[in-house]
Amino acid sequence: MPNAKRSGAAQRSRKASVCQRKHRHRRLSHASEHQFRTSYQGGRDHVAKGLGSSRSYGAGSKVLRRGATHDVAPRLLSRTPRDRVDANAKAAASGTSSSTSSSSSTTNGASSSSSSSRFAHSGDFTFSSPPPRTSKLNNNGGASSPLVNQPASAQKRGYSAPIVLSSDSEDESGSDDDDTSSEEEEEEEEEEEKSEEEDREVDSDVDMGDREKPDHDLTEQEKLVRAAERKEIGNEYYKKKDYPTATRYYTQAISLDPSNPTYLNNRAASRMESRLYSLALEDLLAAAALQAKDPQVKTLLRLGKCQTALGLVSQARQTLDQVFKMDSTNVSVQNERKKVARIQNCLTNVKRDLEKKDWSMVLLGIDAAAREVEETPREWRTWKVQALVGKKQYDQAAGMAADLLRANQNQPEALYYRGLCLYYAGNHAQAIAHCQQALRNDPDYVLARTLLRQVKLLDSLKDAGNEAFKLNRLDKAIAKYSEALAVDPENDVLRATLLSNRATAQLKLKKYDEALSDCEACLTLQPQYWKAMRTKARACLALEEWEGAVQAFKQAYELAPAGSNDEAALKREVADAEAKLKKSKMKDHYKTLGISSTASEDEIKKAYRRQSLIHHPDKGGSEASFKEVGEAYAILSDPQRRRKFDMGIDENDPHAGHGGGDDFGFGGGVDLSDLFGATGGFGGGGGRRQYQSHQQYGF
Repeated sequence: MPNAKRSGAAQRSRKASVCQRKHRHRRLSHASEHQFRTSYQGGRDHVAKGLGSSRSYGAGSKVLRRGATHDVAPRLLSRTPRDRVDANAKAAASGTSSSTSSSSSTTNGASSSSSSSRFAHSGDFTFSSPPPRTSKLNNNGGASSPLVNQPASAQKRGYSAPIVLSSDSEDESGSDDDDTSSEEEEEEEEEEEKSEEEDREVDSDVDMGDREKPDHDLTEQEKLVRAAERKEIGNEYYKKKDYPTATRYYTQAISLDPSNPTYLNNRAASRMESRLYSLALEDLLAAAALQAKDPQVKTLLRLGKCQTALGLVSQARQTLDQVFKMDSTNVSVQNERKKVARIQNCLTNVKRDLEKKDWSMVLLGIDAAAREVEETPREWRTWKVQALVGKKQYDQAAGMAADLLRANQNQPEALYYRGLCLYYAGNHAQAIAHCQQALRNDPDYVLARTLLRQVKLLDSLKDAGNEAFKLNRLDKAIAKYSEALAVDPENDVLRATLLSNRATAQLKLKKYDEALSDCEACLTLQPQYWKAMRTKARACLALEEWEGAVQAFKQAYELAPAGSNDEAALKREVADAEAKLKKSKMKDHYKTLGISSTASEDEIKKAYRRQSLIHHPDKGGSEASFKEVGEAYAILSDPQRRRKFDMGIDENDPHAGHGGGDDFGFGGGVDLSDLFGATGGFGGGGGRRQYQSHQQYGF
């Protein structure tokens, strides 16, 4: 039991001793770091004063970095924080040896002064590091170095912190170490590792010194130093092709020193690599303005390339000509000037073809010029929309106009061309709205004003024609439609509607040839216009073009809206046209008697007597003609036989249905749809039709 008590007391004593050493170790570390930071800030101020108003940081300019001497150059800033920690440790060791050798060559007085000071000042304002670390007393019982061991946190931070001798240093490195066990040493190492991990987290910042002061608290000279550091970091990221990060550091440098054209030039290069040419152009113009008194080839050449990439041909040519005068042997300048010349040649041809309205050549020229640049200018895209409209590719043109509007919703040209596409597609209401919006943004925009007036005029003429047609004032309706057709010969959708309406009016006036001509013109523009196809069929029927009428009726039936009343009516018209076609191949009894198909019974009798006297053999007529007159009268005087004849049923045709048939002479139970094909089509057509709707201005 006493042994256990002694063992517990010894263990507590050892733990207390370890805690005392840790506390003393951290206290010394914090004190030394405070001393270093004070001296470090003084060193930075000294360097800043030495820089003066100059912005040129040469290789000889030195800035203290955590107790070691470093250049403001990529040697420091191109490395990661951990790399710089190792480099600083090596620099500290090198500084220590240099300081020791320098001290040994001085007089005794100088040596005494050097020993009493924590830092040895040199001409470049460098700090000397303490001698190498020693953890044990030498054999003679004395310390091997006048300084104690340096804290681990100080070493990890990348500097050597000199510490003044104290009476506790011998206790720390002496007898306590002999009494500690291996277990206690492991605990101490774990504590040190935790401390080192915390130090690494702190050191994760790229620049430790910059953490100490925010940018707005820096002096003007300190801002210049920090701006140079940010630029060097950006350069390293640029080399690694991490352009967004490089741009961020260049932006920080510019905010600290906005009058330095180098920073603007570097950020422009990074933005060009990120394809942000518009932003890069702003930087390059600002840099060129700062260098106006002393233009630089590098800045102007990059400016010319950026202008070429954006399709700013005239500006690029002017800039590159200036660079060529400064350095005519520069290969990059020569190549860039050749590219600008190719683009200029393409644009010259495009403008010529626009005047000639050679839309295909316009598209080829724009595409050739666009391959030479990185961003197609708005003017080129507007030309392309104009060419697509000229080729009547309205869907593609409308898509490109919508893209222009997404870039700028208030752009008058984009609003106009979008409205123009809607107008040609038949959407007059939206076309008017786009033109009005364009005029609100630019009241002097002539194209939008002209289109607005044209659309309103066409709508008024069409509405007037429709109103006259409803009032059965057909001549006036035809006149209004004709007047509207003369307004815009390029609008195929509107012209097709007007031609169809005019053909309908002419059909009612029994101007069948004119109606048929308008229908043909309409179907040339819009082959799927079923109303025009129906009018054509009726005109053919009136002109007794039976086969043409049947074919046109069938096509109209296929195009009509499925399930509509128009479809049902067309089905009946198809049957009627087919009956007339079949009857046309039979003897025309009405023609034999010289009467119309609507003649009454009395008219039929009178016609029979008259034709009998004319064709009677005793009166000098032919016997065959006399028989035809008798046959015609026999059929037409019988109401049932006349009805069958009107349906195109030939009594002499052995295939015509008789017994058990209906009034149309077909066999009992026969569906009329069987006449048009088993599947409801015509002429062996397979399957139901797919109706394609079209926007129309029909009645």
